[in-house]
Amino acid sequence: MKTYGTISLSKDRKTWLLDAAPHVVLRLKRLFPSTSRKTSGALRVSNTRDTCVDLAWVLARWPLAFKHDRDREELERVAEE
Repeated sequence: MKTYGTISLSKDRKTWLLDAAPHVVLRLKRLFPSTSRKTSGALRVSNTRDTCVDLAWVLARWPLAFKHDRDREELERVAEE
């Protein structure tokens, strides 16, 4: 399966780090308005239920590779709460 970048949970488990293709980053900046529009490269978004639900949608449309399997499990767990 083709992937468009990577996703990982920060060490403190409070934010998601997304490093994606430029066209995906543009969409992510619209979806997560708290992310600076001037930021280039990796984006950081908070690890909340709403964010995880949105990230699950993003992953269905533009698959990102998880750096760790436990991060995928955390996203699914929080999104389902």
